[in-house]
Amino acid sequence: IIRCRLPDHISGAPLETCPGFEVIADLTPNGRPFNSPNDIIVAKNSGNVWFTDPIYGFLEKNRCADCVDAKEGSYLDNKCHDEGARVKGVYCWNKNTRNVELVTAFHRRPNGLALTPDESSLWVADSTIGCPSWTKYDVVTKEDGSTTLGPCAKQVITPAILGTVLGTTEQGTSLLGVEGLSDGFKIDEKGRIWTSIPNGFAIIDPDATDKLICQILLGVNTSNVAFGRSGDVFLTGEGVWRMKRKLI
Repeated sequence: IIRCRLPDHISGAPLETCPGFEVIADLTPNGRPFNSPNDIIVAKNSGNVWFTDPIYGFLEKNRCADCVDAKEGSYLDNKCHDEGARVKGVYCWNKNTRNVELVTAFHRRPNGLALTPDESSLWVADSTIGCPSWTKYDVVTKEDGSTTLGPCAKQVITPAILGTVLGTTEQGTSLLGVEGLSDGFKIDEKGRIWTSIPNGFAIIDPDATDKLICQILLGVNTSNVAFGRSGDVFLTGEGVWRMKRKLI
């Protein structure tokens, strides 16, 4: 099991007591502490570990995620600079060298991430409120076996590209509010994105003209998606939901 954890987010028995427990990365390449590592995946081809490091671990209960002061700016961005990594990044940990590399810092609120079936591309979700997005990068393999991202995004999907506000009904009304989160997601065998959205989840086909295949509104803000056996699709959000998909 490879997981992200904050020092002050500890419940149950200490992980340090588990057999074989090991910390593989706790500092950025510049020696700064991470902000709050969030989503994590392991490449099957290389064993390298990709993860996002947004700033949600600095959230205060009485303040919203994008609370901005006219004089001081975003308190989350300030905490990122003063206490965290000073960037909101996506990182890759190399299994062979055991080094961690910042592969992109171009996302304001990096969150979920997933590799395409052939692992030639990485998609990164940005959960900026009011402007969720999914960005595709080429995966580049170096001589030492480490993997990084190409210098430029290859594709970006936003509500403007989809032609709709995710999480709303056909009449444009939201079941909960105007939160614009794009959190955890998975990519199926045909490259389609199965993603959490406000009020439910959506399926997006990056290669289609009409990219939004569907969205299912459940009335709860969801956080992640996982594929199970025999077409099971599991969704977390105020509990765990299970759906069935046809395997074609």
